[in-house]
Amino acid sequence: MTDSSTNDTDEFVDDSVAGDDKPALSPLKLSSNQYMDDDEADDVAPLPEQAAVPEAAPEAAPARDPDAPEPTMIGYDPDGEFGDMDEMAAWMAATGDNASQDDIDAILSDSGVTPEAADQMEAEIAALEQGQRYTAHWDNFCADNMPPEDQLPEFKFTKIWLRHPDRVNAVTDLLDRMVFAGHADNPCFKTSKGVWSYTDVYRDANQLAHVLMDEMGVIPGSRVLIRGFNTPLLCAAFLAILKVGAVAVPTPPSMKARDLARIVDKAQVNFALCDDRLTAELAKVQEKRPGLYEVLVFAGNGQRPEGAANYEGPETGPNDWRYAEPLMQPKEPQFDNFDTSAEDICLIAFTSGTSGEVKGTMHHHRDLMVTADCLPRTTMPSGPEDVFVSNMPLSEAFGLSTLILFPMRVGASAILLQQFEPKILMQAITKLKATICCSSPASYRVMLDYTKKYDVSGLTTCISTGEMLSASLSNQWHNLTGSTIIDAFGSTELLGRVIASPLDELRPGATGKPVEGYLCRVVDESYRDIPTGMTGRLIVKGPTGCRYLAGENQTDYVKNGWNITGDLYSIDADGFYWFGGRMNDIIDNGGYEIVAPEIEEMLLEHPAVADCAVVAAPDQALGTVAKAYVVPARDQKAGEALIKELMAFIRKREDAFKCPTHWDFVPSLPRTDAGIMQRYKLREYAKKQYAQAKGA
Repeated sequence: MTDSSTNDTDEFVDDSVAGDDKPALSPLKLSSNQYMDDDEADDVAPLPEQAAVPEAAPEAAPARDPDAPEPTMIGYDPDGEFGDMDEMAAWMAATGDNASQDDIDAILSDSGVTPEAADQMEAEIAALEQGQRYTAHWDNFCADNMPPEDQLPEFKFTKIWLRHPDRVNAVTDLLDRMVFAGHADNPCFKTSKGVWSYTDVYRDANQLAHVLMDEMGVIPGSRVLIRGFNTPLLCAAFLAILKVGAVAVPTPPSMKARDLARIVDKAQVNFALCDDRLTAELAKVQEKRPGLYEVLVFAGNGQRPEGAANYEGPETGPNDWRYAEPLMQPKEPQFDNFDTSAEDICLIAFTSGTSGEVKGTMHHHRDLMVTADCLPRTTMPSGPEDVFVSNMPLSEAFGLSTLILFPMRVGASAILLQQFEPKILMQAITKLKATICCSSPASYRVMLDYTKKYDVSGLTTCISTGEMLSASLSNQWHNLTGSTIIDAFGSTELLGRVIASPLDELRPGATGKPVEGYLCRVVDESYRDIPTGMTGRLIVKGPTGCRYLAGENQTDYVKNGWNITGDLYSIDADGFYWFGGRMNDIIDNGGYEIVAPEIEEMLLEHPAVADCAVVAAPDQALGTVAKAYVVPARDQKAGEALIKELMAFIRKREDAFKCPTHWDFVPSLPRTDAGIMQRYKLREYAKKQYAQAKGA
């Protein structure tokens, strides 16, 4: 790693507003205690300390030692002589019905297939004939908790580049192959403190892989929870887990003990790697979950106490937690990745969706590889010279894609941010010369205010996901920056994005067209295709799909081989898909149906509104009504006068019945670490307000 700063901390800083001088009203506050239950509103983990932005981009990493020994990577064929399919073809030819043993030996020898490889393939074929699949997992928890075969989606591999060998370890292609294909000294991760080359990350991931197995007792198939801010070592931890054939369970840094405990229970997590600034909530979990018996701590800001081998934090964690760095230091910088099956689960990504109930979605090594390819081929061409940046955490599916999968697939680099505020993102784009930005509509909306102060002219591609991207926001961004935001739709269940606009076919307001490799349809309640222009349910089929842990809610998401996303769409005559809201965003407003995102988009066009959300709320007379929660813009006075102004603003543009009946002004709205609205919290808050008012 090349150090480019003398700062003690590792983050960008808002140079105009800092510390206690920050304004009380922030339209992108990540969460608000007023929307939490009483038992989860305490002990909020602090954000990392801020530091100054370097004046120049960090220097390149030092060259790799040419005398350093190279590892043997299982399944890696640097000369491209033959791969698994060629080996299998040779084996099939050699074992025909009339082939003698001499014939078999001769064909195998000519094809370069070793006797050991032949024996392994014979065992695999026998297993396939018996209905078994090869797996590297020694711990069979994931296989035992896979949904039944008849409840799985149908997977389609319609492009040749979607087809991967039966034996794939994703890290071999994403990281190791890049090191040995000429990218060893290229930057892999950038922060305000310096640059980590591909060699740096390769070394850290390999040493940590040794620690996982030798010091912690992790075996292939073990679930390993990772908890931290976006740092190079957190990313190396994710890669190390996959190297040893284990299963990564990433969690957001803001997650509280209650939800962490649910994840530990559902995934039966025995091991964890935790940033030493985020130990408090995990310590609460371990106290009541003895099955979580091994936790390693790493210095998230690079400031491990001098000589410390154990983590000592009497208020935030048990004293027997060890630091990872001293254990890594003596380990070999090479590691032979486990020879995993393409269908071995390597990631359990938890989502609360729109309900707030955490559900685990299981993804295997092949899922990661096809996700790394699909969206870039459609709308985001990139290469080694590109610099990705995102203010989404690694625990989010799209955060994982933009920080690891997309850049590593092409030997590019990613900027890692430990804070997710839009202004921090703008600083990073300017200072570290980002070319591809991935964020949420809410972030882009706030970033508009900083386009005059920060230079974002280096951006070639901007991707928006998580919520509807309005035509108004898209046009504003283009007018101020010269670049265009491309909308992209996907889900944690699908891992990747499945609808996006091709670069040569942008249509503001439309999400786009199906991403290469995916088939999308819009259907009615009987799953029949509906006419052009009509709104219906979106269903998806492709190379990835939903596998809920333990089959929980599986039949709600998968029907007849199709993934039912819960989103409403229409298709125009040119094949563009237009978002119509989530199915649970349809609100019965006193007997009339309205779509919440439509009203929100309208309200956000009013200069007095900084942020807003519209949800269903109980009403004694009408049953349910639409209630608007509004964050006023700065210097705007909340009150009856503003409500009347906003209602008149809506009624000039839409039918009167679409105007929310109830209104409330709030200082902030509940959002995930990625800036995505948590409407379920607002719905619960509306019920709580109604009950309190009724009781009064």
